[in-house]
Amino acid sequence: ETIEKNREEALFNAKLDKLPVLNVKKNLGEGRAFSASLSLAHAALLLSGDLKESNAYNAKTHKEIKVKSNDLNKVLVISYGFGGSYTAIVVEK
Repeated sequence: ETIEKNREEALFNAKLDKLPVLNVKKNLGEGRAFSASLSLAHAALLLSGDLKESNAYNAKTHKEIKVKSNDLNKVLVISYGFGGSYTAIVVEK
């Protein structure tokens, strides 16, 4: 989405091409609380190594890539809601 792309470019700038972006929304739909909870669980499984790899996309090119759990130390989990509610947390190993 254009809004997400513009936000990522403003926030991460030169690092953008090195950041894998994980997205569970395309698999789960628009259920905000459900999507946010599963995004957090997805991040925890990757960081713990219980999930060895996941589909992601390159934040700059938006091309699909694979990300391996042993390449991650932190994951930023973001959730948007209706009316402008927004939550962002960083999950660390």
